[in-house]
Amino acid sequence: MPSSLVKTVVFVLLASIGSFLFGLLNDLDVFKPLPAPSLGGETRGGTTTTTTPPGFVCRTLARETAIGAEDIITITPSILLAGTDDRLRLWENARFGPAKTPQGGLLAIYDDEEEERKEGGKKGEEGITIEPVPLVNFPEGIAFHPHGMYYHRETSKLFVINHAYEKGGERIDVFHLPFTTITSSRSRSSRRMRLVHARWLYVLAPPIFQAECMGTLNDLVVLHSLPAAAAGGKEGGREPRREDELYVTHYRAFPDAAAGRLVPGNILAGVHDLLNFFSIVSRRRWTRVLYCKGNVCRPTEINGKQGGGVLFNGINVSPDRKRLLVADMKSVQVLEIDPSLPLSLHRLAHLPTPHLVDNIEGIRSETEGGREGGGEELESYTLGSCGHLWMFLRHNLHYAGQAHGDRAMVYNITGGVQRLQREGGTEGEYVVKEVLLQDGSGLSGVSGAAMLSRFSSSSEGGERRERYVMGSWSDRGIMVCEKQEMKEMKEEEEEDGGVQEGEGKEEL
Repeated sequence: MPSSLVKTVVFVLLASIGSFLFGLLNDLDVFKPLPAPSLGGETRGGTTTTTTPPGFVCRTLARETAIGAEDIITITPSILLAGTDDRLRLWENARFGPAKTPQGGLLAIYDDEEEERKEGGKKGEEGITIEPVPLVNFPEGIAFHPHGMYYHRETSKLFVINHAYEKGGERIDVFHLPFTTITSSRSRSSRRMRLVHARWLYVLAPPIFQAECMGTLNDLVVLHSLPAAAAGGKEGGREPRREDELYVTHYRAFPDAAAGRLVPGNILAGVHDLLNFFSIVSRRRWTRVLYCKGNVCRPTEINGKQGGGVLFNGINVSPDRKRLLVADMKSVQVLEIDPSLPLSLHRLAHLPTPHLVDNIEGIRSETEGGREGGGEELESYTLGSCGHLWMFLRHNLHYAGQAHGDRAMVYNITGGVQRLQREGGTEGEYVVKEVLLQDGSGLSGVSGAAMLSRFSSSSEGGERRERYVMGSWSDRGIMVCEKQEMKEMKEEEEEDGGVQEGEGKEEL
């Protein structure tokens, strides 16, 4: 072989390897700058307050009760719901796994600030209440490890992906959420809505979940469902679960073993874990969106091909039910739904994002009249986001070698919120913007983000207050961040006699 040809082959080979490595490092966010460290932190009880990210005041609540609040969904403009579970023990530490991971649960997050003001509270008090939601009639002997969730407002049903493994299999548990109203003894005008409980109705567990999706379903949207029957039975002569129509994302191409993800001595489970890692680093579009009608589910095709995602994750649906929005690594795919051909999706857009996207949550806002539970659903979404993927990998590699299930805070993962919205009306284009990115000290491994958006008569001019609420797939706590207007920041500076250099001088 001529030496010139050898040199050419070697050059092409080295260039290909270099290009692959550069692309991999770029995908891992190695070249992305880190956010500024937290400044002005203050801890009182279980609440940590900080003035960073710039232009925001953030608090971390419920460190003791909220662990692994991976998905946060909107019930009303002032009520959110989070699923909690110790996913590090469940997935990343072979010494625990499903057999030794405690049961997960549900937490309700209430915006009570307006009610506290009516009862004589002062502006600036926390105004956020976080309470567990009891599970009623949940089957005995079934594990509860919640992941993605969807609230179907028309029927008040909650659909929860549950990785029960050997104690129930891969499944979607369906609950009914009843409400009650509490009137304060101090003020008749103060009325607080509360979730009474989550009453279990039935389960969706089609064969494809057990054969191809064990431990790998991620998120879902429900297009249609019948009202909940009084005892979870038939409604109007029809079986409710048979009428459920939904799309589910499948975020790992190769399933877990029935005993868990990391099973010592299980060769197939180890091979599947390596294949999933390979599929991501090689950018194979092997993950799927499933379409389900009751207990019958099949993979969809996107532009005529199965698969379509490197890491299909969070999913949501447009208010008119015509488009799916699906997280895929550092992008969001917009897929058109054809009601007559629900298994055939058409890709309308592939939107790049500054950071990796996990969950996608629609924003609901109260009207100025303040009707609880009502409000207009805008073509706008919050994106729970991981800032630096290399930190995520470092965190998991560190934790896998530990002999206990406690957290090592030195391995924080940056994260925050991005915003996806459609500008220019129904025919406009989708735009993604960064809202905030924090260094992980307030909450590490952000995965879910939602917005508490209420018309507040206590704010100057009767303005709408918007607070971003974040949960983590692994860390403890719920993080709440509110944008701090320049006027408020200047007033605080004057009260404090000035601020440290670099604090409060930038508005995001």
